[in-house]
Amino acid sequence: MKRPMLNLNQIGADAIREARRRFLAEGLVRLPLLLSPQDRRLLLDEAVGLLDACGKRRDFKMEQTDGSPRRMRNVGGKDVAARSPMLCELYNDRQLRELVSAVIGEPALACPYDQERIVVTSLQQIGDTHGWHWDDYSIALVWVLQAPPIASGGLVQCVPHTRWNRDAPQILEHIVSSPIRTYYFDSGEIYLMQTRDTLHRVHPIVKLGCERIIMNFAYATKADTDLVDNHETVDALWAAA
Repeated sequence: MKRPMLNLNQIGADAIREARRRFLAEGLVRLPLLLSPQDRRLLLDEAVGLLDACGKRRDFKMEQTDGSPRRMRNVGGKDVAARSPMLCELYNDRQLRELVSAVIGEPALACPYDQERIVVTSLQQIGDTHGWHWDDYSIALVWVLQAPPIASGGLVQCVPHTRWNRDAPQILEHIVSSPIRTYYFDSGEIYLMQTRDTLHRVHPIVKLGCERIIMNFAYATKADTDLVDNHETVDALWAAA
């Protein structure tokens, strides 16, 4: 099967330094387009095929993050690994991993929890959202394969430099005491986020007839070594079908 070809020649040392500066300051940075339009379409078709074949609807409130909502349809890493060699090959691409490592300033390690490694998610119905949360693992490379118009919702909102107290998340306190950054990403764009130290959500879809489809590559860092047996939120997500 044809696999997407990454275009990394456009990313020089100055661009990486600027990306790292923004990543450290905001917990999120927009990366240059890494794929041709044809290859972006290839990824979208692959994601839609996975959602059609084994996507599951989730609609619940996550107790571990103060009851923030999860309303979405998605495909977990085990199904992706079983059905999409192309996405697994892209995840393991050496040059892509080197780029992520250069921006975050340390080695980006393969996520050791296979269900979280590659996730495909669709927000389509009014009210669909990935509510306020932190991730278990530190780094997310998010491929926005299809985006609704800005007025239809699906915006990314972040509160950087926050830590998740699992016993007392205090999400509303974080939102009140710290500025919320809001980003719009169009179809085909890519962003890198420090998801363990950045409270974040995807704003609910507010209009019918549009869909936000993303693919998330999760990476670990050395700071994540305490998570070997602690996957309470992702376990809760995949159990809620």
